[in-house]
Amino acid sequence: MRMAGAVTSGVLIIEALLAGAFVLGFYWLDGWQWGMLFSAVLLLLIVLPWLGELKLVFDSEGPKGAVKIGWWGRVSFAQGKKAGRLVIRVLGIPIRRTVGEKKEAAKAAPTGEPPPEFEPAAEAGLAEERTPEPTEEKAPAKKEPSWWQKVDSETVEAFCRIIGSSLGATCELVWGADEIRVSVQDPAEQAVADAIIEQVFGRRQIGPADVMITTGDCHRRVRALYRIGLLRAALAGVQVVIDGRAREFAKLMKSKSKQKPVVDEDQRIIEQIVEQSALCEEDED
Repeated sequence: MRMAGAVTSGVLIIEALLAGAFVLGFYWLDGWQWGMLFSAVLLLLIVLPWLGELKLVFDSEGPKGAVKIGWWGRVSFAQGKKAGRLVIRVLGIPIRRTVGEKKEAAKAAPTGEPPPEFEPAAEAGLAEERTPEPTEEKAPAKKEPSWWQKVDSETVEAFCRIIGSSLGATCELVWGADEIRVSVQDPAEQAVADAIIEQVFGRRQIGPADVMITTGDCHRRVRALYRIGLLRAALAGVQVVIDGRAREFAKLMKSKSKQKPVVDEDQRIIEQIVEQSALCEEDED
């Protein structure tokens, strides 16, 4: 129901925008042709970003990889020996970043100054300053309950909704993909074990998924390729957000983490008994 409501709201918003564009062109340039032109241009601007496919490429040799978003976006990264390089392209405009650069920590140079000397007369005062002062005994801190003690019906319900919606979106991303290709070379990095795995598993193809295991020079290497329609991938993500109520789940977990730790019921009863006994002793005195 939430997904149907979201789709209906989206359609109504798009229709309102198209109607507004038509009214703008009709009254501004005085003609229904201009209104239709404005509506067509707005519809093209709405549809154009979702044309194309989402493509992911990964190679553990490096590692390096790239993500292609339709015709307008691309993200690629490559990890070097000292630093990684990230390139983001939006409409062909590159944004380059260097991440994870290793910098050698500057070693503290010795100052060469001798340690300060104290006069014999000042040693007594210095010893008094070094004498620790008596400190008050602090009450033992209350132990916070484990995470499972904070689980209640609300968190279980929200988690089940997220899991169910994620499973549905995962099935859509897998079976609705155009191509899923995974190649693993030397998974165990041992000649005998890799040869056995290759003979047993070899190559398997189920729907769009194509998985292949090969042997080489006993050096593990994983290569993957994933392609799916951009609009279909976006709708799968929207399904998780809406049906799974991802925002509500995040807010709930945040509020649970800010709650004060619940006092154990046994500990509370013991504290009440101790307080009552102390009050009785004071009354007798």
